[in-house]
Amino acid sequence: MNKIKFTQDEEGYLYNECYYDNLTDLLAIGVCNFCGCGRPDEALIYIMNSLKYIEKAFHDDYEYEEWKEEGELLFPTIGSNYFIYYWLSEMGFTEHGGSVPGWVTDKGFEFVKLVEQLKNEKED
Repeated sequence: MNKIKFTQDEEGYLYNECYYDNLTDLLAIGVCNFCGCGRPDEALIYIMNSLKYIEKAFHDDYEYEEWKEEGELLFPTIGSNYFIYYWLSEMGFTEHGGSVPGWVTDKGFEFVKLVEQLKNEKED
C-alpha cells in the first residue's frame, strides 16, 4: 500500500471500513494498529521524528557525525534503533532496500505530513 487512503467528513475519518473520530485515532489505531490508550500522540510524534531522521541521511548538506549524534539521542540503544527500522519497513513507511533503515516511502512522507497536521491542530 503506497498511500494512506481515507476519507474525511465533518464527523471524522473513514479508513479501511472503520470510522475514527479524530486524526490521532485514525493514525494510531487505524494505520499503526495501536490500541489507542496511553499517549498515542507521543508515539506518533516519535515515529514521525524517526522518519525525518532517516530522510536526513539522503541530504548532501547533512554531516554524518551530526546525523549519528541525533540518532543516538533518538534511539538510545541498538535494539531500539533496529526495532524502529524493522517496524517502519513492515508498515511500509520505509523501503528496506539492501539494509535497514532504507529510505522513506510515499506512505512514510504522507504519515509525516499527517502527524505534523495533528501537532499543529493540538498547538492551536
